[in-house]
Amino acid sequence: MDKYIKKVMNFESVIIYGAGEIGKRTLQFLGDLKIENRVKYFVKSEKEFKPYFINGIEVKPVYEVQDFYKNTIFLLAVSDKYATEIREIVKNLKIKNYMDARKLYAESYKKSELALKMRKLRNVIYKNLEKKTHSKNRKEIYATHITYCVAQNAGDTYLSWCVRKYLAFHKWNIIDIREKVTLDLINQINQTDVLVIGGGGLFLPDTNKNKISGWQWAISEELLEKIHIPIIIYSVGYNYFIGQKNTELFIHSLNAITRKAIFIGLRNYGSIEAVKGLLNEDLRDKICYQPCTTVLAKQFVPTEKCFKTKKKRIIAVNMAFDRSESRFGLCKENILTSVAKAISEISKKGFHIVYVAHCDADLQFLLYLDREQVKYKVKNFTQCLPKQIYSFYQKTECTIGMRGHAQMIPYGLGRKIITLGTHNKMKWFLEDVNMEECYVNLRENTNEICSNILEVFAKIIDSADIEWKQKEMSKKLLEISEKNRLDIYKAIHAE
Repeated sequence: MDKYIKKVMNFESVIIYGAGEIGKRTLQFLGDLKIENRVKYFVKSEKEFKPYFINGIEVKPVYEVQDFYKNTIFLLAVSDKYATEIREIVKNLKIKNYMDARKLYAESYKKSELALKMRKLRNVIYKNLEKKTHSKNRKEIYATHITYCVAQNAGDTYLSWCVRKYLAFHKWNIIDIREKVTLDLINQINQTDVLVIGGGGLFLPDTNKNKISGWQWAISEELLEKIHIPIIIYSVGYNYFIGQKNTELFIHSLNAITRKAIFIGLRNYGSIEAVKGLLNEDLRDKICYQPCTTVLAKQFVPTEKCFKTKKKRIIAVNMAFDRSESRFGLCKENILTSVAKAISEISKKGFHIVYVAHCDADLQFLLYLDREQVKYKVKNFTQCLPKQIYSFYQKTECTIGMRGHAQMIPYGLGRKIITLGTHNKMKWFLEDVNMEECYVNLRENTNEICSNILEVFAKIIDSADIEWKQKEMSKKLLEISEKNRLDIYKAIHAE
């Protein structure tokens, strides 16, 4: 074992000095060593700042943690620019046990820097490839796509790809939905034939939070009116969490974009009803059902191009940690422990557990699996491209998960799912596909979560009825989508 790693292992607790990228990378490295539970705090030099957390760990002023000096090592996770200053503070505070965090992973640090550069290059290449022809069978249409093309959320990356694959326009101008909307951008959009917005849970106020539109694409009504090409809102969801309220800004913007669009397809009937309730009466009939394109993937990406399914029975697991308060309320520890206990019992039945992270924050659940001594492997899809995600889920038997796309992607590939619900959107999805028996509500009867998961698992894992139901519903979803696609082409040509 490396002498620096061995040194850290000798301490009961760790405090990471620095809450930037080096600090986060240090925590990730400690996670690789399975000792991230020893980290008590992140600390900073500032004496006052608004309290916040990183991966559930509190960030505090360094002057407030004197009680942790004993049997604690401080890892100085700062750049060379601040190293001298930080060391001086450490000495003045009479902290004896400290070391440069980067000594822990000197080689991996250099490799990770190179990997970051390579990943950025790969993303540029991928985006350029996505701009090219998707189909030679369609009349040449040059479309602008407002989307998350390559995101930190694997589901968004996968969905963006699915939309382009399915609509199959000839050429794409891809614009990140977070990009500032200017007159120059509007002029760029107007040089193409059609504007596609989506898919994804774009009707949400706190991702790309702004005071311009109140939803994820921050476009003003003034600039919206300057768009002169057909607008398609495709496979979008109303993703408000329980307790979040609509603003007048969002309602006004929603009505404006609905009035302007030639097609508005929302990805579940629950979203449709919620959005209709916010629209002027004369606009409500414009809303139609367009299933999330991820559930169609098996129809347009041939399975024979993926790796063959292995014989071992793989159960994928995913938990979501963004907006933890909205997701778990006051019962977070009880909920997460109960889910981990259920996964432990499933593992004991001979199934192979693979924990799947769609965002880096999802990795926090590993701590709970470790507490229950679950044997598992990890797939972090945060930086993966769509075909890698597709290939993995094709090999699974069932996915037990929270994130919408950690459910819709395997469902679209004909794999079984068990949805751990903290959000209306997943309940709406299961209602739409007639799979309510696969739902476990994490916000109700929290003491029964473990038994509820195991009960659902026992019912569906070898059920031929579930497989038949999924196949029949997949046909219906495709029929709906095919009709919508035909209507879209007709509407474009009519403009």
